[in-house]
Amino acid sequence: MSQPRSGGADVPRRPTVSVVVPVLNEARLPHALDSVLAQTYRPAPELIVVDGGSTDRATLDAIAEYRDHISVLVQGPDRGIFDGINKGNDRASGDVIGFLGADDRYGDPGALAAAMVHFDDEAVDACYGDVVYVDGDGNVVRYWKTKSHSPLKMYCGWHPPHPATFIRRRVFDRYGGFNIEYRISADYEFFLRIMLKHRIKAKYIRRTIAKVAPGGTSAAFVKGNIEVVRMPWRLGVYGAFLVPFLKPARKVPQRWRLAAR
Repeated sequence: MSQPRSGGADVPRRPTVSVVVPVLNEARLPHALDSVLAQTYRPAPELIVVDGGSTDRATLDAIAEYRDHISVLVQGPDRGIFDGINKGNDRASGDVIGFLGADDRYGDPGALAAAMVHFDDEAVDACYGDVVYVDGDGNVVRYWKTKSHSPLKMYCGWHPPHPATFIRRRVFDRYGGFNIEYRISADYEFFLRIMLKHRIKAKYIRRTIAKVAPGGTSAAFVKGNIEVVRMPWRLGVYGAFLVPFLKPARKVPQRWRLAAR
């Protein structure tokens, strides 16, 4: 359908967007929700919160405080962040879906509008931008300029950061969601599948889309790299045979590199 101008001419309907926020015992949840609610894009985003069974009082109080602003609330045990995202995706009504960690936030009120303009082109299936990592005081500790993707970069273990990525719902309908068999690296498997195997059309936004909190333990780092060993072969992406070796090597210096202030 289209929305008529006051003069009578028709203009295309603007794409709608759903933002999925999975949470489990995260007191910083209000920062994420405020950043979604502050977005200037219209129509306003559908805000979906998926609570995996929080027991932390600060998290539960935040959910109660923002309940009138939350379009869809899903509560109950899940199998991790990517299972939570899948549950939110299943309930999303937007043409486009974005994901935001409960301890992350959008970079500024115009971030969503900067991304959504690319979906005026019906051929575009996804877009992604840059992220900055911030500490508890809001200081930038690392700037990740993702830049444009290529098969070679993905063979070397690259993928866009999911808090700064927006994807048409039709992509999930066609190719499925996150494979929760991979508890740490499901995002990498997902992007390998849609961008390298199925070659969806994705656009890079030269802009900071999200501010994210550094996280992850050494154990999770090791486990995540072990998970990638099976991915290329199981997906039939045989050109990515170097991924199990290059992805860990590529990530090692990233864990200690600081952004220029």
